[in-house]
Amino acid sequence: MVVECQPALVSLIESLKIADRVIPVGEALPQTELYCHLCSLPGLISPDLPLFSTPAYITAPAERKAKFRPLIEKAAGALKVGIVWSGSVSFERNDSRALPLLRLLQAIDFPEIQLYSLHKGPPDRQLAELAGKHSVIDTAVGLNDFADTAAVVDQLDLIIMTDSAVAHLAGALGKPVWLLLGHSAHWLWLLGRTDSPWYPTIRLFRPRVEGDWDYVLDNVATELMQFAEF
Repeated sequence: MVVECQPALVSLIESLKIADRVIPVGEALPQTELYCHLCSLPGLISPDLPLFSTPAYITAPAERKAKFRPLIEKAAGALKVGIVWSGSVSFERNDSRALPLLRLLQAIDFPEIQLYSLHKGPPDRQLAELAGKHSVIDTAVGLNDFADTAAVVDQLDLIIMTDSAVAHLAGALGKPVWLLLGHSAHWLWLLGRTDSPWYPTIRLFRPRVEGDWDYVLDNVATELMQFAEF
């Protein structure tokens, strides 16, 4: 089996040993008998959505986890919560699914919780602008690909985030994820559900109408206080 993926995913997929070859997008593909897009596979396998609700099916490379252990140990017993507030800025609808970092922090930055930023790229600038005002550990300097991101996520207690690729990574790792969605969310999250058939550990927080982030964040703040047993 040959898997074609984004370059940042190559090392993670190779570590899973599920493919004979892993080829980054842009390189020539070998001749094969069948091609299939990954997102088309569920529909070809079965129309039964509950069939796909499986526990964790990927693992983070052990050597990558060791690289981030000093950052993880800084939590010193606090609840470790990873945060993502934006997807790729190259996505044309990213503004409708992203949140300003400050707005997210105002809802979830509680005592006894250590926040970890899982961002790398332009949105990370928002973290630098708030330096000293909130206790957020930035993991960006060590994030070179999704194997690194998996290594951080796997050592956290909870991920709170807007819609991006990290949600799929964390769900596949079997980590608790609270996903903050816009009213017109990506089709993968379906309609009107608070759970996901793809990842049993993901919980979906939806607004009543488009742009009603206050409703979403109020619910997340309430649930986080209960989760942290304040």
